[in-house]
Amino acid sequence: RPQNAFFLYRSERRADIIAKHGVVRNQDVSRVAGQLWKNEPEHVRSQYVAMARANYQEHFERNPDFVWMP
Repeated sequence: RPQNAFFLYRSERRADIIAKHGVVRNQDVSRVAGQLWKNEPEHVRSQYVAMARANYQEHFERNPDFVWMP
């Protein structure tokens, strides 16, 4: 399943968050990433939205029969 914009952002920033905030647990990394994400300017967030859309499109081109079931 392709990652959404926030998960792409979180994955890219994970090492920085751990280094700067001293958190190790995924729950804490997500909490800090969420706070940072909310404060990012729109032009930064829109870059991740564009990446997520491209990943989504690529995923479904490679896996046309994919059906996500939670």
